[in-house]
Amino acid sequence: MFPRVAILGIGAMGEALAAGLLAAGWAPDRVVAAARRETRRAEVERRLGIRCSLDVREAVDGAEIVVVAVKPRDVAGLVSVLRGALHPSQVLVSLAAGIPTSTYEQGAGRDPGGQGHAQHAGPGRRGGHGDRPRIVGGTGRRREGAQGAGGGR
Repeated sequence: MFPRVAILGIGAMGEALAAGLLAAGWAPDRVVAAARRETRRAEVERRLGIRCSLDVREAVDGAEIVVVAVKPRDVAGLVSVLRGALHPSQVLVSLAAGIPTSTYEQGAGRDPGGQGHAQHAGPGRRGGHGDRPRIVGGTGRRREGAQGAGGGR
């Protein structure tokens, strides 16, 4: 069974990711999104057939992978809302360019160097192993090969 994925920010990049997951075989009940506006929430649910919430904390509840797909200028606000909502077992992936992982670790209440690391996997960045971004999950173990979660241009 595929892990449950929460996509926070369902603009062009977030929608492309959700559509790609569905095309790759993820069941619609394994993908949840978070939108800022009711009109967008309803559109995503209609178009993709996934649940879309206006509450990011609700969206991450029960997700194994949390993908931040908002514009870099919106990351700080999103991370402050997530404080206390993320668990060490969740893998946090950012698609927002130029935001250091410490922003997520500190802002979301995760201890840098402890459990619950974040790794950037967005456009223009390679994760250290060819085309596969390296994502460090809640246990501190490296997870290789997050195909489709990042890559380059």
